[in-house]
Amino acid sequence: MALYLAPSVIAFRRGHPGRLLVLTINLVLGSTLIGWAIALYLATRPAPDHGRPATM
Repeated sequence: MALYLAPSVIAFRRGHPGRLLVLTINLVLGSTLIGWAIALYLATRPAPDHGRPATM
């Protein structure tokens, strides 16, 4: 069970802004390997930084 919920735990511990999305995907599609991998990807990708202006 711990391995099944690993993406959600990672997202919540990191304080990821999309943690509820990760949890939803993990619970609904986590039983498939593809759904679990998507949840893990979303949990480990860096959060978007909307505070800094774009540089040219």
